[in-house]
Amino acid sequence: MAPLLHEDGGLFTLVLTLPVVISRDAAEAGRVSAMAFFVGYACAALAPVLVGALRDTTGGFGPAFILLGLLALATLAPIARLHAPTSSANLRR
Repeated sequence: MAPLLHEDGGLFTLVLTLPVVISRDAAEAGRVSAMAFFVGYACAALAPVLVGALRDTTGGFGPAFILLGLLALATLAPIARLHAPTSSANLRR
């Protein structure tokens, strides 16, 4: 578990740079960043309430971990579709 926690800082930095890499211009990077932060913070705010309700309903945290695993798998599809722009203007930067 310690190596996973150690690598979390590097992954966070990578995630913050991803909107810049996949965007065509500064305005699009701003829109993508705003959407990512909105979704991320909304999930972070709602997760404790939803997990608590799930725990109260089921009596344990098992279903919450299963849900977390399913959500992690569901994120693989959009991540697989990400790619850097290939226009010649972006290659000159």
